[in-house]
Amino acid sequence: MLIQISECPAIEQQFKYEQPQVCINQNCGNRSRFTLDTHTSKFCDFQKVRIQETPNELPRGAVPRTFEVIIRGDAVEVSQPGDLGEFIGTLVVVPDVAAMMGPSVQQDARRNRGGEESSSIYY
Repeated sequence: MLIQISECPAIEQQFKYEQPQVCINQNCGNRSRFTLDTHTSKFCDFQKVRIQETPNELPRGAVPRTFEVIIRGDAVEVSQPGDLGEFIGTLVVVPDVAAMMGPSVQQDARRNRGGEESSSIYY
């Protein structure tokens, strides 16, 4: 059995690990058996933090809005709870997949993970 190894060009990652859709070798047709080459891959630190508006920025009686922010590179593990900060970046909407499913599918999903209620967002 002859195994030919082909290297795929850089695949841009968007909030989760993405594999190629199909092998770049036209004679291959592989769609699932890929291996990550960790020696040539680039990795970076990231951290997900939850930020909230401060009460002095809000009109009286308003509820502060909360956002989740992904911090990368040198900013990881620098901030502490209660710190004030300004964030510049790109707003990305991540859909709540559970809300888009029908009630029967949601019950099956809860049953399969042991009745645990959580809303997971994958980045």
